[in-house]
Amino acid sequence: MSSRKKSSQKKGALTRAKERRKKERERLKYILKILSVILLLSSVILAFGFFTSKDKNSSDDNISSKHLEKNISVKTEVPEEYPKDEDEHFNLLSILTNWGKKTKSTRCIIKKSNSPRLVIIIDDVSNIRQIKAIENIPYHLTPSIFPPSELSMHSNTLARGRKHFMVHLPMQSGSKQFNKMYKTLFVTDSKKKMEKRIKEIRRLFPNDIFINNHTGSVFTSNYQAMKSLYGYMRKEGFIFVDSRTTAKSKVKKIVAEYKDLYIARDIFLDNKQNVPYILSQLKRAVKIAKHRGYAIAIGHPHRATLRALHQAKSILKDVQVVYIDELVKRISSD
Repeated sequence: MSSRKKSSQKKGALTRAKERRKKERERLKYILKILSVILLLSSVILAFGFFTSKDKNSSDDNISSKHLEKNISVKTEVPEEYPKDEDEHFNLLSILTNWGKKTKSTRCIIKKSNSPRLVIIIDDVSNIRQIKAIENIPYHLTPSIFPPSELSMHSNTLARGRKHFMVHLPMQSGSKQFNKMYKTLFVTDSKKKMEKRIKEIRRLFPNDIFINNHTGSVFTSNYQAMKSLYGYMRKEGFIFVDSRTTAKSKVKKIVAEYKDLYIARDIFLDNKQNVPYILSQLKRAVKIAKHRGYAIAIGHPHRATLRALHQAKSILKDVQVVYIDELVKRISSD
């Protein structure tokens, strides 16, 4: 082969190599442009979601005190109309913050203390006015916040920046009226639907540890349904607190099978919404705490309940009123 032909082939190879490198650089530039656009769009979406939820929260501030007294609880009224759509309501920021994180199954223990402790959970929290009313009471009260519902489709934002709270999960009761609440869990729901709901709660409340049931007498007394749900909650790192809305609850049995600690309500404070009755229930709760070392009471953000708690200094002087996470410590079981 002549030297001229060899030289020509060599130049051709160099030219092709340069073209390949040029194409690779162009491809890299294109990919970088695409990534830049995606990053910009993500920033815009996050900003939009933040300001939208902020505006919605502001509207919750304007709820009247009359509405405050009509919160859903075991014996209170509920709205008559409910949205029928099944869209999931969770904020993008929560998803991105916890993207790729793995949760572990959890067990828990009661923290040791030299003095009796009382946990007071305030159920049915759905707006910032209730949160402020609870925080205005000079004790460590634990708000249990409804997931997004007809009361507030952005109630999950109430948990942002808060360390001490829990989630109040609607579950099937014996009342058709209560069972109309948005995304109530039913014993007839498939395992897939239960798992999806608990994963949604984790996205909505990425930093939550504790869940207790809203109503739920039918659900918690159904062994198979409750065992499935408990397994999904445990897998997502939640600790379940049995509100004990029925004496037939199977939660204690299920928890024992997992060799976990059973945590349950001892006293309902405000089945009757008058101050003397609520104060008498607080005395009962204190008596239990002194006997066992701790007790768990559940109330609601009713005006009478809040007034009674403001007047309870002499009753609560011999116990520590603590947040639920100050009583219960989570430990990994894996």
